[in-house]
Amino acid sequence: YFIQSNLRSSATHRMQGDNYTIYGIHDKTERDLLMAYRAFLAISCLLGDSLILVSTLKYNAVKLHQTIVILMQNMAVADILLVIFDTIPGMVSLGYNKWQFGHGFCYVNYFVRDCCLLVSYVFIFLMALSKMLITRYPMEAFSMDSQKAGWRISLGVWVVGCIFPTAAIGKDPMNVFFSYVLYKCDIEVSPALWNPIGRALYLLAVGLTILGSALGSIISNTMLILKVRKVTGGNGRQGFITIILTVAVHVACGLPISAFYIAAPVVSEENMFVQRFCYRFAYFFIPLAAPSTFWILIATQPSFRGFLISSMKKFPCWHGSEEEEEERQRLITERTHLKTKASTGCNVTSRC
Repeated sequence: YFIQSNLRSSATHRMQGDNYTIYGIHDKTERDLLMAYRAFLAISCLLGDSLILVSTLKYNAVKLHQTIVILMQNMAVADILLVIFDTIPGMVSLGYNKWQFGHGFCYVNYFVRDCCLLVSYVFIFLMALSKMLITRYPMEAFSMDSQKAGWRISLGVWVVGCIFPTAAIGKDPMNVFFSYVLYKCDIEVSPALWNPIGRALYLLAVGLTILGSALGSIISNTMLILKVRKVTGGNGRQGFITIILTVAVHVACGLPISAFYIAAPVVSEENMFVQRFCYRFAYFFIPLAAPSTFWILIATQPSFRGFLISSMKKFPCWHGSEEEEEERQRLITERTHLKTKASTGCNVTSRC
């Protein structure tokens, strides 16, 4: 007990004392630039993901299979949670150059970030896999209860995503601290406090989960790219391109952090280049994936563009073109038709 207490005291002194001296950003201009970068991503993500949730939950403005839409909705929720509990606190910490939210919220900050990042990349893999399976087995996909299946899969992913941060905090709650490397709360997976085998297994599990999801997404995406070349219909191609671009952007943003976690067990803690620059560099790209889904939907889904145009028409200062007005009217007509079908009890297997 005495040895463990000394180790913990030494690690705590290093984390709280030398943490800023070694890892902190001492140049105020650099901190201001990073704060502006995070503010831009936070605003883009909150606006974009909120519109995705509203457009899919209320207006059916994204023309994809119901299971894929549910996975996309869960990704949007994960992105919003990341902004509220991770990006904004990190932005404030950059401004004050220290943690401002107390030790208790530090656990929330670390838990939400690790959980949401993991589930986001698993959802990306499942989106690509679902699109590939739906394309390969269209009749089975048409006959299944896609909504129930989508929510069951999503619940399972959230449960799995919570396992890693829960296990890390449960191992030693005192290891959660504010890290000046990321200006966010992190956990000290130190050889002095963790069993070497347990530490290596934890880091590899996190890295391989992200990397495995990325590799699975790449394989599924490659098969979709080969399939989309044979699709001639406009709506069919739009669905393929939406998934392909979304998966590609998220995989590209997630590869650096998965590579870091896989390499971490064999890299010395004294290697400042890896522990500071590479870690910060890997996390720099992750937030870029969150607002990308919104812009991809704008570029590839006419129905989503129609929803945005219809919403913007409510503002008096908006003046759209004739094509935009036609798209808005088409969306209104389609929405009215869907409401009529719902009120009369019609579905895809009955006649209206």
